[in-house]
Amino acid sequence: MLTLYMSPGSSSMATHIMLHEIGVDFESRWVSFAKREQYISWMSFIASTIHPARQIGVERWKEVFGLAEQRLGRRDWAAVRYSIADIHLFRLFWRFFGSVRPARETYPGLCAHYDRMMTRPAVRRVLEIESAVGYQLPL
Repeated sequence: MLTLYMSPGSSSMATHIMLHEIGVDFESRWVSFAKREQYISWMSFIASTIHPARQIGVERWKEVFGLAEQRLGRRDWAAVRYSIADIHLFRLFWRFFGSVRPARETYPGLCAHYDRMMTRPAVRRVLEIESAVGYQLPL
């Protein structure tokens, strides 16, 4: 069953509406912004800082992953537990790691996170499916 973590009036409202539109069963989990129960700061950081850095250049990319390394520290997951923020962080670090090939000791926390993600069956399955198609689709 799907679980939607949400707070009234937040961005989760769009997903909440869509789940009702398509009629899928899901469980609601309310989170409090006041109690900092969300992982929204990671998602904002990833979307506004890490994601656009790739377009600026490799040096900026390295710089923002340095910031991500500091934010993650030695924690296993971006938020309190495994979440969509980890998946999004992994996707961008996976691309960075595969193309820039940084020394693992430069980003030890992110590399440990990468290794944890690579053990997840869903991650391995998606990489298997997508690599069979290739990452450069024809126009």
